[in-house]
Amino acid sequence: MLEGVDIAFWATESGDLTSDDIAGFDDKGIDVLIYAGPVHGKDSLDRAKLLRRKAKRVVAYGACAHLGGLCGLTN
Repeated sequence: MLEGVDIAFWATESGDLTSDDIAGFDDKGIDVLIYAGPVHGKDSLDRAKLLRRKAKRVVAYGACAHLGGLCGLTN
């Protein structure tokens, strides 16, 4: 157990939150956001930008988040 850590949202455990749910978080209210998966298309780009506004720090986890992966080729 990690003391002093509050997992605000973990998509694989709690189900995906909507953009409206994410908008409810305070700007910079998330200390560390671990982003996994590609950003492709306008909807996922808008969601990534919203998440970035809500986080103090962002960690791109995995090749898709870092480089776009195969899905990134669709951009």
